[in-house]
Amino acid sequence: MKKLFVIAIILMAFLFVACGSKPATTPAPVAAKPATPTPTAPATAPKPSFQVDPAAIPAKDYVGDEIYLSANDCKAWTIDGEKEVEGFIMKGTAEKPMNVEPLGKEPRTAPDGEIFDKRIKLNGTGGLDFRSVTFSVAKPSKLYVYNNSSSKTEARTLVVSQIIDGALVEVGTIVAPIDDTANAGIGMVELPGAGDYLITSKKSGINIYMILIR
Repeated sequence: MKKLFVIAIILMAFLFVACGSKPATTPAPVAAKPATPTPTAPATAPKPSFQVDPAAIPAKDYVGDEIYLSANDCKAWTIDGEKEVEGFIMKGTAEKPMNVEPLGKEPRTAPDGEIFDKRIKLNGTGGLDFRSVTFSVAKPSKLYVYNNSSSKTEARTLVVSQIIDGALVEVGTIVAPIDDTANAGIGMVELPGAGDYLITSKKSGINIYMILIR
């Protein structure tokens, strides 16, 4: 009887342990966090480079006739009428003037070594009677213009026209490179023959340092 009682106690203890213990559970898998993309810097447009066509650079050993207008030889002017210097006529109006101004501490140096401490500012698109430079030649010639765009990011276009019966006939264009505050560009146009010619900006401001005709 005593043995049966002990066996009953053991069985009850076994059943209690078996029923009371919880089965082991496998933890639910934890979802991996998506990788955070590495931020990239926004794309930036490359800065335009300063370029000059070597063929447009006047020869240093040139021997022959030449005429020129250099901003270095001009006074600081606001041109709201006509101003003639060395056979070149600069034209402006009260509403659309031109200016000659010093460059201060940032002179411009051309590829041929010319250094300029003043500039002739066209100040915008020109025409026959405003924001233009006119001159005459007696024979076919080469026209060199030392110039820059007035913008540090946008090259612009200088237009050379022949004046025929009061009308403008385009004979060529010159690129006015960006102004990097150190360099002066040079462009060249061949003038087809004797006559009167005019230089203007096709659009927006252009700075002229020197006009050379050979």
